[in-house]
Amino acid sequence: MSRDYHEMEQKIRCKFNRQFSKNATKQRLPISGKRDGTRTTHEFDLYDDPGCVIGGISCGRWKTKSENNNTGSQDRVTAELLYLSLWPGRERRYLLLEDEEMANNIFRRFRTGRFRREIQIWRWISARARLKKVGVLG
Repeated sequence: MSRDYHEMEQKIRCKFNRQFSKNATKQRLPISGKRDGTRTTHEFDLYDDPGCVIGGISCGRWKTKSENNNTGSQDRVTAELLYLSLWPGRERRYLLLEDEEMANNIFRRFRTGRFRREIQIWRWISARARLKKVGVLG
């Protein structure tokens, strides 16, 4: 991933922390145990204190520059939803998306799905440098 992607991810994380009065950081956390006794882990883009918040950030676009479906980015966002739904803790779950079309389409695609815990979908509005809630899954 490019430097610009990581800079934007950091900018969105900082805004999330300011907007929600949190101190979330990127952390690799254990998801579940394997049969051999080792743990499966995932790197979450947002994690603040046990029981507080956990989440992911994606700057991927719904469409490519040539206006085709960007299935790679769509699959990564869908995978992030899976990891958030597998997380065993009680943390409030957030998925922060930069692309408006990605946020709206992911919400529409999964809004009737069943999730053990609610997952809030927010999108980053660059022009206003703020996050706007799209909806809640679950």
